[in-house]
Amino acid sequence: MTDPLQEQIDRLFRLPPGDLVEARNALADELKRAGDKAGAARVKAIKRAVPVAWAINHVWFEQPDLLERARAVTEELRELHGQGVDAKRLTAAVEQQRVAMQAVVEAALRAGRAIGMSENALPPRKVHTTVQAWLAGKGDEAPGRMTQELEASGFDAFAGMTLPANVPMTAAPRATEAAEHDVAPVTAAASDAAQRAAREHAERVVAQLERTAAAALELLQRREAEQAAAVRALDQAHTSLREAERQLAELRAMLEQRARDADRRTAALDEARAQREQAEAAAAAARAELAALSSEG
Repeated sequence: MTDPLQEQIDRLFRLPPGDLVEARNALADELKRAGDKAGAARVKAIKRAVPVAWAINHVWFEQPDLLERARAVTEELRELHGQGVDAKRLTAAVEQQRVAMQAVVEAALRAGRAIGMSENALPPRKVHTTVQAWLAGKGDEAPGRMTQELEASGFDAFAGMTLPANVPMTAAPRATEAAEHDVAPVTAAASDAAQRAAREHAERVVAQLERTAAAALELLQRREAEQAAAVRALDQAHTSLREAERQLAELRAMLEQRARDADRRTAALDEARAQREQAEAAAAAARAELAALSSEG
């Protein structure tokens, strides 16, 4: 059944955090006047999203495919981990998940910067951990309705993973098969050897997965450091751009002032030329009058 308030609530969550409370209260009052007390109470209960949650919501509204991709590759990574695939394939899956999460984080940071959020208000690390925790199934709020940040450990991306269920037990199944066919069961020593072999195999699998997880975590931390450096470089570029724009504005103002000064000087020169022409005309008239007086004398 379609939620009659979904579009109106979507519009609230799309607003910059500072604009939500006023718009929320106005919508709640409107619903109350229309007689929808339940809807008014529901809207009134909406909390303002913190910057990290707002940015992830924005990604969900504007680029939902990025979050869907991150969820899909995370699920694929869980399935591969449960199958006990080789380390190379698992590492490739970890890299796919990193790229997908990186895309989400970068989109969220762009959304925040577009409305003036600073890196202090929207730390890349907190965006990453919140997305990571959501992918691990933490929190009760889905993207589009998030209001709070989520906390995640370094291995939350692997939440739900288990050791492979198909660990070979070598001689143990054969012992069962022998019993089913009335073959003499293996000796206690053989059974112990089978258990030791199974345990050693499981230990090797665990060690391999731990090495893979450690490598994945190291890769993640390296990518996060690269991302943080890229964000800092971008902020510096923005700062340089703003400084260049400020200097350009000052140069334009100076140019306009000099153009006005040139116009004033041109006007003064034209006025001086007119005065000179008037003076020359007056002098010519005086000379003519003097010549006339001289001829009469």
